[in-house]
Amino acid sequence: MGKIQSPEAVAKNSSTSLYGNITEISESPFVEGLIYIGTDDGLIQVTEDDGKNWTKYDKFPDVPKNTYVSCLMASKHDKNTVYATFDGRKQNNLKPMILKSTNRGKTWENITANLPERGTAFKIEQDYKNENLLFVGTEFGFYFSISNGEKWLKFSNGLPTIQVRDIAIQQDEDDIVIATFGRGFYILDDYSPLRNIDDDILESTGTLFPVADAFMFIKSIAKYGQGATKYSAKNPPVAATFTYYLKEVPKTLKQIRKAQEKELTKQGKDIEYPTFEELQKEDEEEKAYLLFTITDLEGNIVRRLKKQPKSGINRITWDMKFPSLRPIISHKSKPDYTGKSGFPVPPGEYKVKLTLYSRENITEIGDEQTFNVLQLQNNTLPRDEQEKTKVFYSKVSNLIRAVYGASLAISRFELTLKQMRISLYATTQENKGLFERINNLIQQLYEISIIFHGNSSISNRNANQPPSIIERLGTLTYSFHRSTTNITSTMTEQYDIVANEFEEQLTQLKQIEKEILILETELEKIEAPIVPGRLPDWEK
Repeated sequence: MGKIQSPEAVAKNSSTSLYGNITEISESPFVEGLIYIGTDDGLIQVTEDDGKNWTKYDKFPDVPKNTYVSCLMASKHDKNTVYATFDGRKQNNLKPMILKSTNRGKTWENITANLPERGTAFKIEQDYKNENLLFVGTEFGFYFSISNGEKWLKFSNGLPTIQVRDIAIQQDEDDIVIATFGRGFYILDDYSPLRNIDDDILESTGTLFPVADAFMFIKSIAKYGQGATKYSAKNPPVAATFTYYLKEVPKTLKQIRKAQEKELTKQGKDIEYPTFEELQKEDEEEKAYLLFTITDLEGNIVRRLKKQPKSGINRITWDMKFPSLRPIISHKSKPDYTGKSGFPVPPGEYKVKLTLYSRENITEIGDEQTFNVLQLQNNTLPRDEQEKTKVFYSKVSNLIRAVYGASLAISRFELTLKQMRISLYATTQENKGLFERINNLIQQLYEISIIFHGNSSISNRNANQPPSIIERLGTLTYSFHRSTTNITSTMTEQYDIVANEFEEQLTQLKQIEKEILILETELEKIEAPIVPGRLPDWEK
């Protein structure tokens, strides 16, 4: 603080470090006996004979004397290269300081480059496959370089601005683990796409990186027996992961106008108020979106995933399942809506391509990538009838589509008929026959609904009743989602029971649909109030 403090002000011998402490040590992975150490008083010392003799280095470019050595790392690719970071906070120096030597410490090059002026560097790591891919942890976040320190990029996707104190690479899965101030841990699953980044990619519209093989398995959901002592962090999803880079997001008409207005205001000029036609175009414009199209080797589309575009390096996952064929009951969706999932796809080879849709263009982003969906061989019973399973999945999916669609139709028909009955009360013409016909159809729908969904009067009193169509179908589909074996005879039997029962009820529902259309015509003739969904007959 600019002066020598009294013994009462600073516990010099307990809370402060004594000069001469070794703070970092790194051993060469290539040369036996080559060891680097760093100290709290700004020294880097090197031995090439297992410590018998040491060479001291105390001057480094752009690093003040006596600056704490926060990290040393012998290169994983070159026997003569070593990296160092320095922590100048004890001298009130908050600048990052990162250095590299290519001659075992004799001379050093500053590779801090474009890192922010404020943000102490604590740790540096190097990819074990690509020597130009470096990682550094700083006071205000995590950075990486694809040019061996010539330029740094901040990695902030899912990571807050936080002090990163340590970095470790898990080579089996290509994961990066970072430790943050406050005893927090963050894991970047499979950072391997970063190895493929270069300046050409960064300057392009975007790219879709190679896709790692994806393993399909059923995730355990059990957490028994440990009570409050059980801790588990969220695992990566069971999915194929698509990593992509997008240089910039196409701007909407409104964003373009706002930017122009901001620039005119900055220049002290008046803005031009848009016409209502221009504002209407802004209101009606669909924002740009990304579409991931997944196909099998025959070119058949397996799944489409839609996502709101975001600049930089991003990811999306596919759960390796077909889309669900259940009815769409709402047209409102989030920007990253990917639709509900159906049954798992069979193991095999697949392809994915990325397309950017915007107001003016449809742009293919990068090259189509090929990847494998693999089955973990951890099932007790065999699963070697993939084609048979795929065909059966297709049959069940179509049955689900039809059954749940018919279930929604029952509710819609019932609502329409009740609205018709209300409409009849407002007419002045004789309509006793129509009341009876409507009530008869409502009763038929009630009886069909019991076969579809069960009798609520019985279930509300906890009494047993025969399985409904929906219940049997739900049991059948659940068995798919929790099984990795071949199709069983029980599954096929359940399918046949549901299909036969549904076929009979569907015939009745189609007849009711015809009767409703006839009733709508007759209600129009007696000029009853309009029931929603029906256009009136009208002439000027």
